[in-house]
Amino acid sequence: MSLQLILIVDDNEDSRIVFSVILQRAGFLTIVGRDGLEGLHLARTHRPDAVVADLHLPKLDGRGLIAGLRSHPRTASIPALLITADSSAGPSPGFGLDGQTEIVFKPCTPRELMDAVERCLALGHSSPAQGPEASDAGSGADDSRIRSTPGGSPCESY
Repeated sequence: MSLQLILIVDDNEDSRIVFSVILQRAGFLTIVGRDGLEGLHLARTHRPDAVVADLHLPKLDGRGLIAGLRSHPRTASIPALLITADSSAGPSPGFGLDGQTEIVFKPCTPRELMDAVERCLALGHSSPAQGPEASDAGSGADDSRIRSTPGGSPCESY
């Protein structure tokens, strides 16, 4: 069984690191983006098994990121998890959650994050991530990406 790749998109560096460490310790590979446009580019390039994104992102918010995923054949089936501290966000007529998107409210425990990611993965495609390998995700020491294998240093790119 190949390792599953999770794309984390959050403009807060601490959140990117914490979410990456939690997911890597659970056996996932992670790549990260700092804004919605970068996240959309990374999703189209690497086709992760799931996307975990903050709702309020610069350049393109979480809803726009999800809409961008759904509008492209290469990424339309990727399940997504939106994370937010905005208590007014949620499944409502104007929110636009689809059958492939979960929402979790901050603060959340590592267990709540993992449960939501597992539900998210159950919604999505069953094929492994395609495109360049996660270890080839960037060039040089770019702090916008975290790459490691389980048991490796979770923040080796930092």
